[in-house]
Amino acid sequence: MATTTTSSSMLRAAVGVVANVAVVTALLVYFGWQRSEVQSHELGISESLLGMSTQDYVLRSVRPVFVLVVCAALGGLAWVWVDRWLRRPGGPFAVARPTSSASRLVWLLRGISVVPLIAAFAVFAAWPWLGAILLPAAIGIGLLLVFYAAVLARTDSGSAKPARRRIETRALCIAILVGACLLDGR
Repeated sequence: MATTTTSSSMLRAAVGVVANVAVVTALLVYFGWQRSEVQSHELGISESLLGMSTQDYVLRSVRPVFVLVVCAALGGLAWVWVDRWLRRPGGPFAVARPTSSASRLVWLLRGISVVPLIAAFAVFAAWPWLGAILLPAAIGIGLLLVFYAAVLARTDSGSAKPARRRIETRALCIAILVGACLLDGR
């Protein structure tokens, strides 16, 4: 019985590694293709004339993906730092139940979640090329602010299995949406 459990867990781990490699490769090819598409469009030719292979696409994507991953990681670290600062002893969220000041902060976060979107549309009106770049990022930032407000409001709190599943599902959906905003092809 123990051998079956060990082999099934090893198989699960191997499938997870192969699936992640496939997803990462697909993303690298996408970024490389998108970069080639934009450059060929600027030159006024069709991207298919370049005759690039999958390896060419992957190699052309390294720099843009590296910058994207570093920016996302730095943003995540900044987010963790702000969360730690807010939840420090004596901070607004150090207590077990939200206070009225915590409730005001939650509503403030929900309210300002639309500010990045409004700013991106304002930039789009003045400089369409820059607004087209900022719009997906603004949507992602707004989603993160709404999600963080839900975490601070302690919605779906508790240790019950359904509450944990809702929390995990919400976090996964937000991660997918923010990731899609990062992958916008402009």
